[in-house]
Amino acid sequence: MQLKIKGFVTIESLIRNTVNEVSPIGEISTYSLTYAEDKGIYAGGTDNQLRFYSFACHYDDGTVVEVPAAFRQQIFEVTQWLHDSASSDSEIVSPNALAEKLQTNFATKINAVESGALIEYSPGLKFPERLTWTNLTPATGDPSDDNKITLWFSDSAFADQYDEYKVIIVPPIDDIDSFFQNKIVIQSLLDTNTLGKVLTKIQEIKNDHPETILTSENYSRLMADGSKVNTTWMVLIYGKRGYDADVIRGAIRDYIAKNTLRREAEWRVIFPDIYKNSEFYLYPRWHALAIPERLLYSGTYSAIISLDKELTYLKERHPELTSAHILKNAQAFSCNYKSVAVSVVGGLNNRGGQSSISQVYPDLISVPFTDTLFEMMSLDTRNWIVEIENMVIVAETATNYTSIPLRMKKLNRNGILYISQRLGEHDYLVACKPSTPAYT
Repeated sequence: MQLKIKGFVTIESLIRNTVNEVSPIGEISTYSLTYAEDKGIYAGGTDNQLRFYSFACHYDDGTVVEVPAAFRQQIFEVTQWLHDSASSDSEIVSPNALAEKLQTNFATKINAVESGALIEYSPGLKFPERLTWTNLTPATGDPSDDNKITLWFSDSAFADQYDEYKVIIVPPIDDIDSFFQNKIVIQSLLDTNTLGKVLTKIQEIKNDHPETILTSENYSRLMADGSKVNTTWMVLIYGKRGYDADVIRGAIRDYIAKNTLRREAEWRVIFPDIYKNSEFYLYPRWHALAIPERLLYSGTYSAIISLDKELTYLKERHPELTSAHILKNAQAFSCNYKSVAVSVVGGLNNRGGQSSISQVYPDLISVPFTDTLFEMMSLDTRNWIVEIENMVIVAETATNYTSIPLRMKKLNRNGILYISQRLGEHDYLVACKPSTPAYT
């Protein structure tokens, strides 16, 4: 089994103590320190000026262990070499050059070196934002000789690239099987569980380990008579990558499975939205330019969509949708933002049977927000198109490693990154330009 180690190394001489300022290299922010509920902290290097923060150390099967002493020593040796020699080496002009030199210098100890972008933290001095290698000298008794080590030295790179996370669910009521009681009992239990009690419970769960994100998910308990009881599930997240719509919904399902005496089939009846997605998939035509990029102007997207290509494209992206469903429900509209055309189709089991966007927003028109006609649309439609355009703007440049507004989430499916946000009764997923294939 492979042992995977991920962490951050600080360098005492590079730390800045200016208020609200973090050194580009060798200093970690208080925000990034929240990415793991618990961390190992080790000192080493010349005069113990290096600190290694171990955020993750586990085998492929999930078994968590302390970082072996031999590996910690190697981490300090590599970092010290970077600081003393490589940072001022004029021959190191690229990540590949750094990786090759490091590989040569530690040839008997490490292999498969990969370097992130080089950051010039002082005139003539550079450091990799991230470094990855496999270890050729496993610790005594270790079953593997290809243990993988990933270190970060740049806080901004770590904040966007660290991919491990932990999600903790705090339910609306302590005994979740009480959701199978009648409406009066359920509402009484929810009312008794005041905000103060919920916050106290969250503090107890945190146990003095500050979280990265504290958020909530709202789901309705569907009663037999068709009425609903609104519930709020609190979510504690360690590590920004955990702020993902599918991850959070999956964590709620897992929590229910581990804390109920009921069958999943019974839960699907009373909380259908936890177990099925009600989604619309939006594909801006990122690769269709009407006006190419010029020296002083960015390109402008085409507002035209090829119907035959679009239907084929949607079927390729969503094999779970039948051709008949796509033909019936796929629609398109144009955004004000760079005139980009967007195709959109809803899922098979969307709430209320709404799978075409015109069923949800029948008064949608494509006009600038400043146009007097914009006010002719309903408030819900106006709010929707404003948020969708904001999502499109974010999706134009978003990758797994970039930051996005907190109200939005990232979601990875079938190799495509989406920006996701719940608006009204449905989740809307906008495909991101860097990961969205063009027409074939």
